[in-house]
Amino acid sequence: MSNKNTKHTVFVLAIDGQPLTPCTPCRARKLMRGGVAKPVWSKFGTFGIQMLVETRRETPQTTIGVDNGTKFEGYAVVCGEENSLAVKLDLPDKKNIVRKLDERRQLRRARRGRKCRRREARFDNRKREGFLAPSQAVIVGSRLKTLRELFRLYPIDAVVFEDVRFNHAKHRWGRISQQWRLARQSCEASLLNRSRLV
Repeated sequence: MSNKNTKHTVFVLAIDGQPLTPCTPCRARKLMRGGVAKPVWSKFGTFGIQMLVETRRETPQTTIGVDNGTKFEGYAVVCGEENSLAVKLDLPDKKNIVRKLDERRQLRRARRGRKCRRREARFDNRKREGFLAPSQAVIVGSRLKTLRELFRLYPIDAVVFEDVRFNHAKHRWGRISQQWRLARQSCEASLLNRSRLV
């Protein structure tokens, strides 16, 4: 007798690696004991199975919700009407990134003062369209890596982003949100072009 409270938390991959409908831990154990599935693990450390035989490919509507933040981010996968996964992502510490950039700048300035063959002046190449600050680029890379792994594990059909409003006139530090907006646009562009994620 199956327990109705048991959630379908175990991701399932087809024999060719394509994501299928998640199953319950009980069903995953039965499939492995029957020799028709093998255990696999995701990059998050979560347990799943991969089928060793062909099976049906029908999947319910699967949606991923993304809650962006400055230090933490949340991801949730809803398969049908059930929450199959909830993940909290710790973003890289910006202080460490800024410190490494300062060290790199000091080394670069020291190289310029050495007795060596001079190069052309490149002081006028700082304004670039769509430029992302290195601290934001690292965060965008972390987000895309997480989304790429979730797309590999679950048959996701739709992506939902949490949207926020920002009053630039009220807050004097509104220029900082420009980088955040560019970072979000970069993630959304990758999602629209799924081939960049898969």
